[in-house]
Amino acid sequence: MHTLVLVGNLCGLSILPLLKICIKMRPATIYYFKASRLGLGLAFLLKMVKLVSGNPRKVKDSYLSDIALNGLSESRFEVFEACIKNQSKISKLIDKCLPTMDSNCREVCAIGVRKQWQLWLEDLLIKRNLGKILAQETGILSSRVILVSSVASLLDLVNLDSKKSDDIEVLIQPFENNTLVYLFGPVFICIVQLLASLFRSLFFLRKEASVEEKGKARIGVAAVWGFQGIDKNRVDDFYWWRKSLISPERLVYMFEREDIQPTEGRLSSLKKLGIDSIALNTKYSGDAPDSMIMRHQHSLRANFQNVCFYSKLALRGLFTDRFSRSVISLVSYQLYKSEELRNIYKKLNLLGLFHFEEGGLEHVNLSAIRSNVIRIGSHWTCNNAPNHSTPRSHNVYFIWGAHDLKVFLDSGSTVKNMLISGCFLSDLSNKDARNKSVKAVQYMKSQEVRYSLALFDNSLPVPNFYQFFLQWLVDDPALGLLIKSKGRCWNLVREEGLEGLVEQAVKTGRLVVMDHTASPTDAAMAADFSVGVTSISAIAVSALEGARVLYVDYEKLDQGPLKRYNLLHSLGPKRCVFYDPESLKEAVLEYFINPGTNPYLGDVSPVLDRIDPFRDGKASQRIGEFVAGYLEGLDTGSSPDDAVRNAVDKYAEKWGKDKVICSV
Repeated sequence: MHTLVLVGNLCGLSILPLLKICIKMRPATIYYFKASRLGLGLAFLLKMVKLVSGNPRKVKDSYLSDIALNGLSESRFEVFEACIKNQSKISKLIDKCLPTMDSNCREVCAIGVRKQWQLWLEDLLIKRNLGKILAQETGILSSRVILVSSVASLLDLVNLDSKKSDDIEVLIQPFENNTLVYLFGPVFICIVQLLASLFRSLFFLRKEASVEEKGKARIGVAAVWGFQGIDKNRVDDFYWWRKSLISPERLVYMFEREDIQPTEGRLSSLKKLGIDSIALNTKYSGDAPDSMIMRHQHSLRANFQNVCFYSKLALRGLFTDRFSRSVISLVSYQLYKSEELRNIYKKLNLLGLFHFEEGGLEHVNLSAIRSNVIRIGSHWTCNNAPNHSTPRSHNVYFIWGAHDLKVFLDSGSTVKNMLISGCFLSDLSNKDARNKSVKAVQYMKSQEVRYSLALFDNSLPVPNFYQFFLQWLVDDPALGLLIKSKGRCWNLVREEGLEGLVEQAVKTGRLVVMDHTASPTDAAMAADFSVGVTSISAIAVSALEGARVLYVDYEKLDQGPLKRYNLLHSLGPKRCVFYDPESLKEAVLEYFINPGTNPYLGDVSPVLDRIDPFRDGKASQRIGEFVAGYLEGLDTGSSPDDAVRNAVDKYAEKWGKDKVICSV
């Protein structure tokens, strides 16, 4: 009988588990999610000796988010429940390891450990679920499917290793949970830094000056979306600043990502805005001059102290149980990653920070706490339910409305000040893209099109979703489609072609693909209905602007443990949520034949207050006013904590005490 082997990372470390499986259960077919050259070479050798059949196959889509009952959200929630049960145990262990560290730092470290575990385990359960589906498709027993993962031991650590009859076996691939890398990586790097500082001192090399910026406190903004403007892009890193009275000299734009580096054009635009910028990562410094790249050199004494500190943590983690080892390794790595950022924030005189990092390790929050920086943020998406990215540890966090508030609170967030601001994405748009979409739909309807749909994807591949609607478009001359994609999903569909279906759809002249910088509302306001999948975020933002919205829920989320978070399902059947695109199509066609049969199709007005109680297009203004009030407090000599308290009091006075959920 045949065996399927799924390998999370096919590399040289895969040799032992693969040999064990292939010798015992051959012939086997290898599926991999990512691979190194060495790993692919290893698979080729196993094929040569006939331990595996055929070449290893790369898995393009492990989520299968557009097939019925894919279990994606429930897997994430199952992981969340298992990990949050261990939060207290994690916290007690960290308190014991770091008794002299600030309690806030210890708390954030513990949340970072839990979030990283959730991130790893979500991925593991998704891969395991894929193994079950492959077993069904190939007609083999689930006992003949093996998953190889370096984080397999976490299943046992958080008591998530179920004994269901259809669960596939999961084997550990070295190194377990990357614990040795996270334990001894900081030690090794600190030793190198110690030797470098010793060399400089022995040979009297001049150390770079470490001068802190003087003057007024500044707000750091991490680059993630760009800054084309609130009328040119669906997102903007300065969304909260655009309508405020804050001087641009109070901002620092920080480049640190591969996908948005400092180009000559960006640097020129920032100069025109009057905003300083720096590059935090030499690897992604783009066209930045050397003077703009931030570096920090510790003193000989500081480097020696770091070596001692991280060596002590590493040894403590090495000689303990597996649970403690995993926790201590992640604590060590978070603290190390926060060290350099902490020093850079101090040098820049930052006392406020907007940063994109939300999932996984909490090194950014740790950097902020350790440098007395107030971290401020808001969310860019409307969440379906708790997951690895929903726990928040900011000093100040702006939340759209009651729906997301429940998700964040249930996730175990430790935000000091939670404020209801409304959805700031409603304030952003690409006016040119909106005008083009309106004109495109008007033209289609001047022909023979009678109904138009705007399709919203998310970050996950949804080929079946697109295939259904493109086929409907080809078959039905009365249908027009607007595609508002995040980019990657539609690009994959277009490249694969869906056996010529994409080309046929384009030739109809009734398919409009909008620019990726367009906002969901730019498409929604032109179409009769907007259709979302995998996430309610895009259609929620569209509904706030008055659009009729529909959601394809392949998972049937209201029939499981996530029912309490199902905002749109609460409106009842055949209104906004459909379990498959076929029933959605039927409802749309019925509506256009006779709207009176289902007059509330796509109408979510009864729950809009839970998404955004304001709906006045002033969310960005509210956040900007808060930041301005915070800076004003700092300028009058208040400490960061006192300045935040004063700004929160002003916010409550202006927008309502009910809009301040918690304040410390």
